[in-house]
Amino acid sequence: MVGELLVVALVYGSASFLLYRARVQSEAQVWNSDSLVFYRPGLVTLVANVLLFWRSFRGRFSVWPRLGIAIGLAFVATFAAAWCWTVIAFSLYGT
Repeated sequence: MVGELLVVALVYGSASFLLYRARVQSEAQVWNSDSLVFYRPGLVTLVANVLLFWRSFRGRFSVWPRLGIAIGLAFVATFAAAWCWTVIAFSLYGT
């Protein structure tokens, strides 16, 4: 499970970093969309993390506690990945 979370975080961080880099270095209007650069990759990552945590707690909890734990841990994992890529990207390219 840790390996799967790392893969999701690396894919999210790499894709988001490249999208932000395109936003900074390109004059194209498509990259000026906050939704495309920040929100959509984060939402996809959040859903992927919820599914990974949901699957890992199978059989240990009933549905509602399992869902709450999965969503909570997914928010933490997604926030950590987002923080890492934004620190690197903002340091290199500015805000």
